[in-house]
Amino acid sequence: MQEAGVADYEAVTWYGLYAPSGTPISVINAINAAFKTALESSDVKARLISIGVEPVGSSPEYLRDYLAHETVKWANLLKASGTQP
Repeated sequence: MQEAGVADYEAVTWYGLYAPSGTPISVINAINAAFKTALESSDVKARLISIGVEPVGSSPEYLRDYLAHETVKWANLLKASGTQP
């Protein structure tokens, strides 16, 4: 982003796991726990790292907050650049 003349912006690729609206929190927590366990396994971790992915397990709340932050960040950049949808 700095090379494009936009200071203080970081552009990264990230992935999240989503469930349909209304999914019970107990189900979401169970899926999250299983996913975090998989990401911590040495085989999965090694495979992801070998393809350039840094495995990070977090929480549903972290993903919600991260997505909200990214939405504001990129909306502000688009507005400042004059880009129209």
